[in-house]
Amino acid sequence: MNSFLGWFGAELMPRSIFMSYVLRGAGLIIGGVGVVIWIAATDVVRYRPVVIAITLLHLVAAPIFYVMDAVVGMPFWWRVMDFGSFFAAAAFLLAFWLWPSKTSIP
Repeated sequence: MNSFLGWFGAELMPRSIFMSYVLRGAGLIIGGVGVVIWIAATDVVRYRPVVIAITLLHLVAAPIFYVMDAVVGMPFWWRVMDFGSFFAAAAFLLAFWLWPSKTSIP
């Protein structure tokens, strides 16, 4: 982790049990969210409320992550990448939701 942090000029991570717990716990939560998204993608109609919630959460998270990154002191390119990835994920979902469907002509 410290080699990655040093790569873009951030401070080294402190060696502590609590920091290790926080990082591993955050990784577990992110992995769990990924599993929920994967399950919702298997049947979008059935899990429509979950897909809508995921879309809204990504839209809300994009500017929050930008501000949080700025407050913490992350480089500008990191803030743009963080904001952009959350916004792109929400835009991708919104595009499919708002895209007009074709009606079949018998």
